[in-house]
Amino acid sequence: MQIFFSKKGLELKKVQIVAQEDKIKVLQKEAADAAGVSYDWHDNFGYEEATRQAEIELESLAKLRREIKDGKIIEPEEQNQKVAIGTTVKLLLGEKEAEFTIGAYGETDPSNGLISYTSPLANNLLEMHVGDSKTISLGNRQVIITIKSILPPSYKYINVVMKG
Repeated sequence: MQIFFSKKGLELKKVQIVAQEDKIKVLQKEAADAAGVSYDWHDNFGYEEATRQAEIELESLAKLRREIKDGKIIEPEEQNQKVAIGTTVKLLLGEKEAEFTIGAYGETDPSNGLISYTSPLANNLLEMHVGDSKTISLGNRQVIITIKSILPPSYKYINVVMKG
């Protein structure tokens, strides 16, 4: 799946990378300190644990860098014809009315109804139009969703994400 960032989301991802690099430096220093001046790494739990943790964090750093490398910056289009990143959709989720704003990669705030386009629900909503219905799997059950209205990014997304 293609990764789409908002400008703000990309900035936040870069901040995460710097924080991850700092975390790795601390772990590498802990490993060096645990090895001591004699570089005693054999049967040294402190050294082995710090090294293991640094390796795990290095993998996370590599993933963050790949996401940025593979990602594209998007500017949500000010439209309300189809569900897309930036739009807010009012729908029937089974028998319940619900409202969700579709965020870019990593943009989630369930308490404000913001879900990333990569979430199972949002992924099913993308490209739908007002009046469209379909049955989707949510968890272990089948649910019918019906699009009631689509609102442009200026309705909520820009205030929640771009200025937040």
